[in-house]
Amino acid sequence: MKATRRKFEEFAWICGLHPLAVRLHRALNERRSEGRAKLLSFYSSFVRPGFLVFDIGANTGAYADVLESLGARVIAVEPNADCIRHIEITYGGRRIEPILAAVGPKNGLLQINMSDKFDDMSTVSSEWVANDLARRGPEAEKIWNRRVTVPCITLDSMVETFGAPDYIKIDIEGYEASVLDGLSKQPEYLSFEYHSFDPNNALRCLGKPVFELQKSAFNITDETGSRFEFAEWTDCEVVKRRLAELTDTYRDIVVRRNGEMPSP
Repeated sequence: MKATRRKFEEFAWICGLHPLAVRLHRALNERRSEGRAKLLSFYSSFVRPGFLVFDIGANTGAYADVLESLGARVIAVEPNADCIRHIEITYGGRRIEPILAAVGPKNGLLQINMSDKFDDMSTVSSEWVANDLARRGPEAEKIWNRRVTVPCITLDSMVETFGAPDYIKIDIEGYEASVLDGLSKQPEYLSFEYHSFDPNNALRCLGKPVFELQKSAFNITDETGSRFEFAEWTDCEVVKRRLAELTDTYRDIVVRRNGEMPSP
């Protein structure tokens, strides 16, 4: 988050005006309201009341808000302290628990490439940064303006603390495969991002042993992130072939564990 926005939020919170400011912002931003409605419709197809959700790379909590509104309890993990503060101020009293940390293959410390201009571009992955620099050119060097060291936890340690999740959502700009190295048991649903300029990360994710490929079903979202591309759940190889056809785009890959696969 930009420093000016953070200072305004803190001021509004101190004055007791932040809830009003949030409602006014949503009312005036019709496009954002429409996007939230589409996400509610999409996630309601597989997120049920009572779900425990791990939102890894929660950013400012927009998805945590949607998932909690569907009846889930959300553990929102984010390494950017300003984003965490936004979640605390905006969603206080909700079933959203923010955690200031990164998630990785082992517990400890991690350095993150932080972007104050585009908070959703912050990433642990140096490979992802290099690929994005190659795509955008020299001007992209200004995106990441500092590196910070943050606590790192594993998904398995989160399971020990909060219990087994029903859904894990991972959106951390190219570090998803490393995060899955810290997970021992596949949840009912798990999703992670695919970027066409960095396809190997998603392919590494699909190859992780935590996924029982013969007992799992797969789907991908369209570019809006609010609709499944395939009308029916399919197998991993179909998804890989479709990903190979995509250019200049990003999607979410959703993996469902076991059982008969309902229509999305």
